[in-house]
Amino acid sequence: MLQVQYVSFVLQVILRSFLYGLNAAFIAIAFPVEHLGTLLGVDLGLAAVFGLIQFPLFKLCQSLFVGGDPFWVNVGLLALNFVTYAHPVYVAYYCKRETLRMRTEESERRRRTREAEELKIVNIISTV
Repeated sequence: MLQVQYVSFVLQVILRSFLYGLNAAFIAIAFPVEHLGTLLGVDLGLAAVFGLIQFPLFKLCQSLFVGGDPFWVNVGLLALNFVTYAHPVYVAYYCKRETLRMRTEESERRRRTREAEELKIVNIISTV
């Protein structure tokens, strides 16, 4: 059993390294450099707060639920996890809507330009 814990520990260390590295890279790419320290500090602070919540949830499972079954805590955390998908879904919807709006405006602009050119040609022909 101890060997499994070693493997689990190594995998957890690798996961955390990639997680924090990718998080810092995303913040560096997505936001201006002058806000990098503040945003990384807020991010790591929030991670610490949520890390501190884990132990009270564990104790809540042990004391309130029969046999320490964490099923309802897991259901609650799963529900919160699904809530985090709301923002990417909204961003995808917004980008699709804006792309469609820009295409519509572009086609409308082309149509107006074409009509104006046709009108110029008709005016030129009618004056001849």
